[in-house]
Amino acid sequence: MPNLSVDICERDLNIVLETLNNSEELKLFISNPLIPNDTKKTILNQIFTNDLNSISLNFLMVLVDRGRISIIKDVIDKYLELVTENISQQLLSYILLQYKIK
Repeated sequence: MPNLSVDICERDLNIVLETLNNSEELKLFISNPLIPNDTKKTILNQIFTNDLNSISLNFLMVLVDRGRISIIKDVIDKYLELVTENISQQLLSYILLQYKIK
């Protein structure tokens, strides 16, 4: 059974990833250490408020506050990799149980 919060988070992170992949300017903007964090947060809020759930948006704000927003693509890629791996393991376990394979 899918986990709704994981599904929502995955959808949101894919939106962020797609937006970053389509905007070199946004990637440069969030990676620029000379731009104040408050400015980065304001822009990210303007871009994503209508598209992301509040938890996902807050996650972006935490990354800004911690000075990690510049590695957001790596964080998303790793998260998606782990989700895929987990789903694969759950599917395998389900199949093994259904067919009583040991």
